[in-house]
Amino acid sequence: MQKITSSLNKNCELLERRLGPDRTLISHRFRPSDKTAAELSCCLYCIDGMVDSKVINQSIVRPVVTHRLSVALGKNKLSYLASSVLYAAECRECDDLDELIYALLYGDTVLFCEGCSSALIIGTKGFSKRSLEEPPTDPLLKGPREGFTEVLLTNVSLLRRKIRSAAFKTEFFRLGDVTKTTCCLCYVSGCADEAVLSELKARLLKIRIDGLLDTNYVSELISDGKWSLLRSSSSTERPDVAAAKLLEGRIALFVDGSPVAITVPYIFIESFQSPEDYYVNFWFAAINRSLRIIGFILSVSVVPIFVAIMKYHRELIPTQLLLSMAAARQGVPFVITAEAFILLFTFELLREAGTRTPANTGQTLSIVGGLVVGQA
Repeated sequence: MQKITSSLNKNCELLERRLGPDRTLISHRFRPSDKTAAELSCCLYCIDGMVDSKVINQSIVRPVVTHRLSVALGKNKLSYLASSVLYAAECRECDDLDELIYALLYGDTVLFCEGCSSALIIGTKGFSKRSLEEPPTDPLLKGPREGFTEVLLTNVSLLRRKIRSAAFKTEFFRLGDVTKTTCCLCYVSGCADEAVLSELKARLLKIRIDGLLDTNYVSELISDGKWSLLRSSSSTERPDVAAAKLLEGRIALFVDGSPVAITVPYIFIESFQSPEDYYVNFWFAAINRSLRIIGFILSVSVVPIFVAIMKYHRELIPTQLLLSMAAARQGVPFVITAEAFILLFTFELLREAGTRTPANTGQTLSIVGGLVVGQA
């Protein structure tokens, strides 16, 4: 933790030395036009492309330049600037150089003043961001059409709109030794299990990683079984789903830069739930959920049962059907087990190709996939 000094020139040199030669780093020295206020000599730093230049010009530079000092400042220059000069709602003092650099790289403006051993961090974030839209992975016929974005505070505000209660709690922290990514825990006090919350915090504090770019990084690092194929946390891109799970007692975790929120604890039946179930009649929701469960059971049992019957229990197959299947297999040089693995591999290959293939070749891929599946 490195402290800044009371010398304006030394503070500027210290900050520029830490950041190195960076063409996106913008610095500007200024002071009031009134000569009697020369003691308010200031210098601001910001990152080009991360800030709103209009806010800086109108809320920071212009008020200071046009200000006429009427009182003796002494050592309270920053407090005087924050309370009586600047037009900024988000403004706080800080003397830690690392914290100043983090705020600077996150879109804030850092303001140094001659004779002050601390600096002002002023909220001037203005980086581009994606507008609210329906998540492409969770489309619905009924229900809200908004989804999470890559901006952390926007995601938290979407949840606050759903849960307008003082019981809605948020806790911010940072993960990643290099990226220092901001994360946020959201829960409803009184609904969330305190034991689960304490265990989650303990696991998060044990994370040691250079960079954190997505919530899946955290999901893998806090899972119960490192080599388990089963998930221990759920994920969603919809604010209504996240709000519903918070009200059920779960805890949501957001990572800045990711539109996906993970919720814990996770139960297996969540895999068969759809957000649309809550926007239709309960009869239709029950039928649709039952169909998903039946489909899951068939998908994990039909192929093994078929292989078992064909290899060890052929007497269970009707004679006519068995003769037809034997005739169809005359030119196949593989055993039943190998055919099953090839079929499953082909399905996964087509699914992956459909996800990764550009849209202009998607129609050709769907035709080829239909022929392959039909032949199989």
